[in-house]
Amino acid sequence: MNEAKVRKMQIDFCNESHWVLSQFNRQKNMAKNQTGVVYTPMTKIALKIAFDAHNGHSDHSGMPYILHPLHLAERVKGEAAVCAALLHDVVEDTELTFGDLAKAGVSDEVIDVLKLLTHDPAEPYADYIRRIKESGNQTAIQIKLADLAHNSDMTRLEQPDDGDVRRFFKYLRAMASLQGENWAPCDEKYIYDALTARALDIRSDAPGIGGRLSNLTKRQFVLDGVECGSIEAVLQSFKFGDEAGQADICGLFGFAAKKAGAGGEGWKAAQTLWWKGVPYKRESEEYQSLLSRVYASAFEQDEAFRRDLRLSKGYRLTHSIGIGDPKETILTAQEFCGRLDELRGRRSEPDS
Repeated sequence: MNEAKVRKMQIDFCNESHWVLSQFNRQKNMAKNQTGVVYTPMTKIALKIAFDAHNGHSDHSGMPYILHPLHLAERVKGEAAVCAALLHDVVEDTELTFGDLAKAGVSDEVIDVLKLLTHDPAEPYADYIRRIKESGNQTAIQIKLADLAHNSDMTRLEQPDDGDVRRFFKYLRAMASLQGENWAPCDEKYIYDALTARALDIRSDAPGIGGRLSNLTKRQFVLDGVECGSIEAVLQSFKFGDEAGQADICGLFGFAAKKAGAGGEGWKAAQTLWWKGVPYKRESEEYQSLLSRVYASAFEQDEAFRRDLRLSKGYRLTHSIGIGDPKETILTAQEFCGRLDELRGRRSEPDS
């Protein structure tokens, strides 16, 4: 190999090495200001301590506790904030001390933040939050806000209980305080009822009660002398003015009943529906009364419908696939769930 080629290879190697080293140094510098977990000697120490300290611990939802500090670490910015987020519950919830953390190599900057974030049970919670705010330590404040936001996320819980809801309001008040906002008065009882109610989504493909309470379910009842096979069939028949055609549709159930109304979308232009030759304006009280009669007839005549409504007590009914605009549907989700709620409040005769 001649001298020129060797020299060119040396230059190329130096250029490539310089580029690699520059990228490495760039990543090291970015780590100090990047949002989320970054891998530096300090964050690796914090990660190992957090995993070991919380090993075998679970949160209120039964999930591994380590997921909580990891969640916070992904939402804060900078090496010190990531380390403090990972370790924010270690001294408070485990046997480790600040001295142990210092011996393990955690920096004084991170330990100062952890001292602000660690809550002594003897300290009133409002004083604890005030102490963090008045410290002016932005790293501690951003971590605590992320902590409160995650702890107030009720979707983490299968079924919130009284204690969970009390903590929810406590965390919301703390977030408002940290951000210098006044706690807005609200109907806490309404929010409590909404949070503690078990939701039951009613749709044909849902398992158990949620599926059986669907309008597509087969039911045997008579409405104004017309034999009906499902509530869905009756509702779809409202789209047509022909009485004989309505009677044919009313006997259907399942997706056959749903599909029977496919050719009746013309009702939207006039916002008019029909039953036995009588027109009903979609948003009239008369139409609302007609809807109520449909459900009442099914309730009074179908034993399985009454049984499933009884079994649904204690659940908050929802209809996630429903439409909210009455101009676009013969039955809104609110009208549907509202009528089931009304029927659940009725006292029916014991089933024979």
